[in-house]
Amino acid sequence: MDIIFMDIYLGGINGVEAARDISRTGRGRFIFTTASREYALEAFALNAVHYLLKPLTKNAVREALGRCLPKREDEHPKLLEIKTRQGIVPIPMDNIVYIKVLNKICTVHTEKNSFQTYISLDALSELLDGTSFIRAQRSFIVNMKYIESFYFDHIVMQGGKEIVLSRSSRTELKNQYQQFLFHLARRGAV
Repeated sequence: MDIIFMDIYLGGINGVEAARDISRTGRGRFIFTTASREYALEAFALNAVHYLLKPLTKNAVREALGRCLPKREDEHPKLLEIKTRQGIVPIPMDNIVYIKVLNKICTVHTEKNSFQTYISLDALSELLDGTSFIRAQRSFIVNMKYIESFYFDHIVMQGGKEIVLSRSSRTELKNQYQQFLFHLARRGAV
């Protein structure tokens, strides 16, 4: 991945136009540098990572570069610790695909395993990262990262699992999912 520092005012061409041309030919992350706020909206329309005003400071450049570099999620993964028959099991939240409750037993489904616990779905919901998980209905919590398709009345998870959406919350759930996708796009993860 290329990180491109682009000034707005270039000899004979505007930096936004140059960035538009460059973005057609390859992938790059743009950090615009300028003395004017005038082109900020156009820059962000091109998915600019940052728009720095001159004079530049070390901290501003460091922050801009930090937005470009992928975050190492494996450094400190957020864990969900649940009590199972085997004892306390730590599960990285990113690995949770969905959680289903049936007969007061919650089953936490990950990409590779399933774990059963008597912790209530409401209690598990409180422990999860609210930016990645939604309560699709009273029996399911899903990790939006694993949603393959979002329809009016149901979702399809990676692997084909279909989950019906709560009738009373469909609009709110769709909005939450759109916000999730928007944040992924801003971070460059989509």
